[in-house]
Amino acid sequence: MNVRRLLSDERGEPVELSRSLSDAEWETPSLCAGRRVRDVMGHLQTDAVGLPSYLLIGAQAGSVDGTNAALVEQFSTLPTAELVDRLERAPGWFSRYMPKTALAAAFVHQQDIRRPLGREREVPAERLIAVLDHPDPFARPRRYRKGCAGRQPMSTGRAVPDRWCADPGSLGAGHGRPDRRTR
Repeated sequence: MNVRRLLSDERGEPVELSRSLSDAEWETPSLCAGRRVRDVMGHLQTDAVGLPSYLLIGAQAGSVDGTNAALVEQFSTLPTAELVDRLERAPGWFSRYMPKTALAAAFVHQQDIRRPLGREREVPAERLIAVLDHPDPFARPRRYRKGCAGRQPMSTGRAVPDRWCADPGSLGAGHGRPDRRTR
């Protein structure tokens, strides 16, 4: 499995999607609490910020969540076309040094954008398996292992679907496969 190829493919999809969004869709609330589609695209600019600048923002913000909020704020006034262009040319330090985490983040945030817009996509199995085997550690995935009915998931990432199976309310109404929601 070539993680860098998977990452390149995953990063290309939101670029393509973003070029087709209307002004209203850019302002649509995403699945990230309190964030619009535009804000999520601002958050995805991590790779477009040089590592020294990112570390400085992180030191000032004091936490990963604070750093993310600062990035969203920093890019909130850019024209949408510039956000998309920056994302397209962005593969930088984050993709280079943490490609599995970058893949997981790009994957999840693409879903955060697509679902509220009703823009479905078919995810290649190889990419999904890579993300489930190496979830974004900054999303604190271990919290989803609790309550997996004694099953030992193969990885933390695979515990998330197990959790959804055990707790159908965790997906909300209308999400997930009906046959899995009743398990």
